[in-house]
Amino acid sequence: MKKRKWLSYTIDGILVALIAFFGYIQISMMATKSSNFGVPMAFGSSFLYVSTESMDNPEKSSLGKGSGIIIQKVDPASLKVSNRLEDPETGKIDYDFAGDIVTFYLTFPGGAGYPDTHRLIDKQLDPETGKYTFRTLGDNRKDNPTMATETWTEDKLIGKVVYDSKGFEKSMIPSLAMLMAGYVLLFFFRSTVPVFIGSLLMMSGYLTGMSVFGAKIRD
Repeated sequence: MKKRKWLSYTIDGILVALIAFFGYIQISMMATKSSNFGVPMAFGSSFLYVSTESMDNPEKSSLGKGSGIIIQKVDPASLKVSNRLEDPETGKIDYDFAGDIVTFYLTFPGGAGYPDTHRLIDKQLDPETGKYTFRTLGDNRKDNPTMATETWTEDKLIGKVVYDSKGFEKSMIPSLAMLMAGYVLLFFFRSTVPVFIGSLLMMSGYLTGMSVFGAKIRD
């Protein structure tokens, strides 16, 4: 009897700690959204997904439309840029795909803008201010024959892409699976351990699902 009560107290304590942890993540994401160009962040990372085809180059990049990405805050000085290439016959300028892929806030005249995700092709350090100016280009050259690029300063940097996965739809499968498994456990069982596991699964599914649904970003 004492052993069962001890187990119950232990599980209740873990459950409370998990609720507090997930609550902290949720609050952190809401608090950082307003100061991070509308992109929620927790522990220095954000989950996003791309919604256009400007990075869709099957031969060189996996960031097709619908890809999920994880970005992290980094030191602007640590970012790598692509190598400049020039065709000796035509003189046409292009870039390889060695540069980092970053998410930044692209602004337009008048102040409007949106988060964008492209590959770095150049960075320049201003010796007076000590700040970097970056230039980016999408991997999809087919839909950008004029090689239009974006120029922006380091204060617009949101983060560096550190992970990507093809297919945003697939990102929802684990969330839905955890929610359903948790619901089944809570519906059919009343003992402490199944209720604990079911609650944990539902909280995890909810958190990952909210992250995915709140992560849409233009690329």
